[in-house]
Amino acid sequence: MYKVVSTLLSHLGIAADFEIQQQYFGDWICTLQAEEIARQNINGSWRPVVQWLRDLIVHAYELNQQGLLADSLLENVLKLSRLSAYIAEMKDLPFAFLLSVICMDAVSSATMQVEKSSYGRISHKDCVDHWKDNLRKLRVLLLVSIRLAGDVNPTSAAEPLTMKTFSKGGSSSVYAWIARDELTLSHDGNVSFADRRSI
Repeated sequence: MYKVVSTLLSHLGIAADFEIQQQYFGDWICTLQAEEIARQNINGSWRPVVQWLRDLIVHAYELNQQGLLADSLLENVLKLSRLSAYIAEMKDLPFAFLLSVICMDAVSSATMQVEKSSYGRISHKDCVDHWKDNLRKLRVLLLVSIRLAGDVNPTSAAEPLTMKTFSKGGSSSVYAWIARDELTLSHDGNVSFADRRSI
């Protein structure tokens, strides 16, 4: 599948521009339904989106071995850095989480193969750790968003909750979220923190 798309991209003159390919991929996948993406790419032996991303990474490595792609550019492709930045700006946190799981799966599969081919020069662990960190952040943001019914930043509604806004700091406080959650529970449910401990 990647070879067909790669042929089309070569006619456009962007076959080796992996940054733009990741951007186009992000734009394209956001037009699809999350349920359909999950059904076809989370389980099973044929997972087209995972396979396409995996092939993109392996193709970049092959170009690097031929001297056609710089090491610094290869590192960005191995970690799908542009796609990671794209996900960091997504306001739809469940969709961002799904896409991150797919990306981590593709990076893991591709870099295991590349690590063997490069005799350990390229580290599978380093590439996958980036996505594990993204998923950890997204889990926290999803939990907070669900617990506070989406009202996570009432004072500055101009900045929606995304990984990017959360990572830069100053816009939201985890302590404020915990306090608001506690107040909401004690006010709405007439249950205090001390009472919940005994439950």
